[in-house]
Amino acid sequence: MTWVQIGDTIDSGISRKMAINDDGSQICFSTDYVGNSGPGVFLSVYRLVTDSSEVSWKQIGGYLADGGGYYGWYNINFDMNSSDNRIIVGYSDGSGRYYNGDAKVLEYNEELNEWKQVANDLGDGTHVKMSADGNTVAVGRHFDMAYFFSGGETPCCDTYVKVYSLTQRDGELHWEKAATINAGPRYYFGYQFVATSALDRFAVAAKESYSVFDVTFSDQERE
Repeated sequence: MTWVQIGDTIDSGISRKMAINDDGSQICFSTDYVGNSGPGVFLSVYRLVTDSSEVSWKQIGGYLADGGGYYGWYNINFDMNSSDNRIIVGYSDGSGRYYNGDAKVLEYNEELNEWKQVANDLGDGTHVKMSADGNTVAVGRHFDMAYFFSGGETPCCDTYVKVYSLTQRDGELHWEKAATINAGPRYYFGYQFVATSALDRFAVAAKESYSVFDVTFSDQERE
């Protein structure tokens, strides 16, 4: 077996998370960065391009997100659709809500070479997942960091995974809640989860346990 490097080496900071598409032509990674505004996490997408006889990795659209604030550089999550042009990014909002976070969906515009947000923000981006077609997303929340620092031994808020579908209302796109897997005040539920490409079955981690759920797309919560 022989390993052959593809393209050039991409210089960056310490990577927190990486992803690669199915044919290996696009990669995405989050990188620690300390600048004038303090520590943060930057998310970059690179595409393999061929110019004459040279093969290289080219960043597309600039940086997608900055984790911001002290907690931002500890956590940033992302997931891409199968067409590699839409991505959901989970990040800290810089206020110390690291374990809750926020999330947004961005789409790449080839002509403008930039990422544009798709519809409204999504809260609770501790962990995120996107369906293959990019029209359904999931976000997790596993407890309130402010309560943790107050010395509480149990979470004060419900923990859950929420699933949203992209819909059109009054001529505008919106992420509408389609389903909720609600675990109540259960430690770390929703911090990590995996799902099928259609986001209709989830395996969700909690503290010292795992649960599997089939999701029915409605506004009724799944207990």
